Amino acid sequence: MLPQLFPEQNVYEDTDGDGLIDRISVRLILPRNLSSSLVWAEAAHVACRWAFESLRLEAPLVRFRQPQGNHPHVMLRLSARVSDKASSSSTVRVVRESPVRVVATGGSPQSMASFLRLLAVSDALDLPNLPGTWSVLQWIPSEQTLLVWKESDSKKPSLMHRIALAKAVLLELSPSPHMSHRDAAHIRKLDLLNLSSPHGIFRRLGEDPRQRALCLNVILPFPRLSSGTGRTLCHVLSLVSLQATQIDLPFVSVGPVVHDSLILELREDASSPEALVHVSNENPGQLIVQGSPAALKRVLEGWLLWTIREPGPGAEPIMALREKMELITRLWPAPATVLDSGSCSSLKQEIVWKAEDLRLEKLVKKNAFGAGPSLRDCFRQQT
Repeated sequence: MLPQLFPEQNVYEDTDGDGLIDRISVRLILPRNLSSSLVWAEAAHVACRWAFESLRLEAPLVRFRQPQGNHPHVMLRLSARVSDKASSSSTVRVVRESPVRVVATGGSPQSMASFLRLLAVSDALDLPNLPGTWSVLQWIPSEQTLLVWKESDSKKPSLMHRIALAKAVLLELSPSPHMSHRDAAHIRKLDLLNLSSPHGIFRRLGEDPRQRALCLNVILPFPRLSSGTGRTLCHVLSLVSLQATQIDLPFVSVGPVVHDSLILELREDASSPEALVHVSNENPGQLIVQGSPAALKRVLEGWLLWTIREPGPGAEPIMALREKMELITRLWPAPATVLDSGSCSSLKQEIVWKAEDLRLEKLVKKNAFGAGPSLRDCFRQQT
């Protein structure tokens, strides 16, 4: 559905001519004061679905400000008279204001979340093609009906499509967990420092080690989520999706779910300046991440992405991280004691970058993420 929203734009780009999509030009613009966990969950689904079309991401797909220049973007707006208790029966009106600007306005967080879900799973809904001259869309969540008006005829819709009953389950916003193919014994082997292991958030498909499905479910237990955490969640889950060859939507929910894939529960706690990651006492396959918005941002962008990436530029081998964790354990035995500066010096030396690593880091930062340095740059660094 995304390319049909911008029929005159190239939303999926192949920048190097190898026949593979490596850039997503469209952006999702959300209100800066958005605090609905339900809407953030569905925004994450949209970001993951768009990112899944590409080999890499150059920048976050979810923003608070519209991009500069002629970059296509979908902007969401909540009506002035909106409350968290507003009915999900409110419609969403989508207006094509320009070839690169589409604005969707809804009367409640529930209706906006429903529209985002529609964007995320539209390829599986057997929707008819939108006319190239469409001007207005209207999504009615309560009836699961899409109305389309064209520029030439604004009095009556030129297209009316109701989602088939067999497909309607894809649009349900209540938790609808999908079952993975792992048993409880595998979940108990969870390694917090290597979630890309066979017992982590990926499941191998068949005998090909390069084919793997994402087996992750994210829970947002509270009805409100800060905009900073929501945006970080969208970006991080987009990067996580790039590591898989198969993802199942939805996998982010605002309520408890029961299934045997890995569960990541995010708990915002403004009083906790540091993030805490621990395994749930009730479920060995559930990780609870708790902290302030700033702390959650650090742990999602640092720990979570670190534990699923293969070693490469900008990522340290997981065994090196494990050695540092063991070193910290040796320097800080239990019960914890106050250490002087001298006893911590070896830890500092272990973490600091070496000179040759600094030169490599500067070299890598000159290039876009995922693109290697040119031979000319390599020879210049050596000289």
